[in-house]
Amino acid sequence: MSTNPPKRIYELMVWLNDHPERVDEVKDEVSLRMLLQYALIPANKFLLPEGEPDGGFGSDDAPYSMTAVNLNPELRRLYIFTRKDLKPMVRENYFIELMKSITRDEGRMMVAIKDQNIETLFPNIPYAKLASHWWNHTWVSGAKSKDYTPESKPVAEGTPPKRSPGRPKGSKNKPKGVA
Repeated sequence: MSTNPPKRIYELMVWLNDHPERVDEVKDEVSLRMLLQYALIPANKFLLPEGEPDGGFGSDDAPYSMTAVNLNPELRRLYIFTRKDLKPMVRENYFIELMKSITRDEGRMMVAIKDQNIETLFPNIPYAKLASHWWNHTWVSGAKSKDYTPESKPVAEGTPPKRSPGRPKGSKNKPKGVA
């Protein structure tokens, strides 16, 4: 039996919960980073009602290969649940559609991410260590401690890089098609 990290996001979270000492092996997993940014960063909390949706979850009967949606590609669209310009009904309907198309276990994980209480579902994962690989914020060290409050805003360290001045005026190296 192989002990390498799995590729499906729910299986990866279960594996990481079972092997918390191997957190450094998954620090380059983009899907895990995208998922946990919504579960750990207070500014990225979903703008959805707390608790499970009324529409229910997908089926446990179908194996992963037979479900309508693989959750990994859907991670790129999770930003929709944080957009303030959308009507709440649009966000809720999309979330219910997502919940019906994934497995029941993945659905429970998505509800925990939405409510930002993923540590209740996967208590053994060292979230602060995992997050410190990706985000260089001062709140990461206290993210799961008792003195952390969601009202505190993350503060980035350092300054953004300066932009180059661009092409000088009067330059003859203009792009093709520009007069």
